[in-house]
Amino acid sequence: LPPPEAREHREEREARMSESMNKLFQNPSFLKAMAKKRAELKNRTIPMSEVEKHKALTDMWMVVRGCVFDLTQYAGVHPGGRLTILRNCGGDGTKPFDEENHSQEAVLKLSKYYIGDVEKEATGGPMSIGRQGSAVARAMEKAKEEEEKKAKEAHARAEEERRKAAELHQQQELARQRHEAEALARQQQQQREEAARQEQARQ
Repeated sequence: LPPPEAREHREEREARMSESMNKLFQNPSFLKAMAKKRAELKNRTIPMSEVEKHKALTDMWMVVRGCVFDLTQYAGVHPGGRLTILRNCGGDGTKPFDEENHSQEAVLKLSKYYIGDVEKEATGGPMSIGRQGSAVARAMEKAKEEEEKKAKEAHARAEEERRKAAELHQQQELARQRHEAEALARQQQQQREEAARQEQARQ
């Protein structure tokens, strides 16, 4: 076993790396893309036993922070090659993913390959995917709620604008009718006055 100092140093380094990666997974663009995919997939969940079946060169699923990604298509263009992904697919690849110190661009690409979340254990407890997985899941859920809130607010604003437009149109229509009625009344009055003058002239 490595001495305590070495273990502490390694754990501290891993914690820093994990925290750094967490920030990349909190990127608003990533969260928005993931929330959209989750909605499209109707909050699909996948048991870990199913993930474990997909660990071949032509079939690669990997769990990162509680999310399942099908990296089969991406493996062909992965800078580290197919074998790098193969070594970590079929299970939770969060730690090795962090250790590779991926860029923000790499994290953003992940959303394209998202296929669902890891299902809870039969006992009802969550899978042991680490604190980061729960945090990202909550953040993605929050992003989804924010999107829905914005959509509702936009709909409410549109309805209010339509209501105001309808009221304005009604007011304009009433004003037009009032103006026409007044014009007609003046015309009829003028006709009566003209008829009275003509009658007086004949007498």
